[in-house]
Amino acid sequence: LPHDSSYHHAHVPGARLLDLGAIARTIDGLSTELPPEAEVRAAFEALGIGDGSRVVLVGDPIPAMRAWA
Repeated sequence: LPHDSSYHHAHVPGARLLDLGAIARTIDGLSTELPPEAEVRAAFEALGIGDGSRVVLVGDPIPAMRAWA
């Protein structure tokens, strides 16, 4: 990521960046649909997030809501 990105500017120590593209697919013309559960799980696990993790979502409202869903 570029050092001037908003992520680096407002980074919370220990935070992980979940790119919207990792959990959004275009399905029936809607670009923010969730992929199958296994793909969502894999995206979170790739960041070191598991069943016992505490997750705090910070970001633009729509992408944060999609991660929470």
